[in-house]
Amino acid sequence: MNNIKLYIPKENELDFAKILLNDPLTMAYNKGYDLQFAGYDKTIGCIIHDRSFRKRRYDIYFFNPGDYFYAYIYDEDLKAFVGDVNFHPSSLGFRTRDIGIVIKNEYRGQGYGKAGLKLLIDKAFSFENIQYLHNNFEKTRTYAYKIHTDLGFRIIGVENNIVDLICEKKIN
Repeated sequence: MNNIKLYIPKENELDFAKILLNDPLTMAYNKGYDLQFAGYDKTIGCIIHDRSFRKRRYDIYFFNPGDYFYAYIYDEDLKAFVGDVNFHPSSLGFRTRDIGIVIKNEYRGQGYGKAGLKLLIDKAFSFENIQYLHNNFEKTRTYAYKIHTDLGFRIIGVENNIVDLICEKKIN
């Protein structure tokens, strides 16, 4: 697990993102919830975007550093992408970013979630304008909860089975 890094894809390298979001096994944790994502299919949990959506998203995420960030989690030993991470502006405040992390189903339970989240935290807090990271997910996702709290996130609320967590940048 020592050779894990974040890889920022070029516009013509977004196939892995599509594979993740279209894989019912990887996205099963979303199944059955009322999520407000464009292209979300409640019956299988997948998020299916057309090419124009991906192009717009690419333009937003890759041309607004400090506000938006997207990268693949890459295992240099396997020479494989194992997941992805992102952050984007949060409704909680201008110095807060909402985060996301997805690990491909076949790589879950092997430490990639925690390693990827740690890399995302380090990347986000390298920007002066980011003070807090926020994530929320179903209370039943105990492994996700554990890796977040292990890396410094704390609960700020629980509502309708959704736990809200925040991580504050430590000032040295």
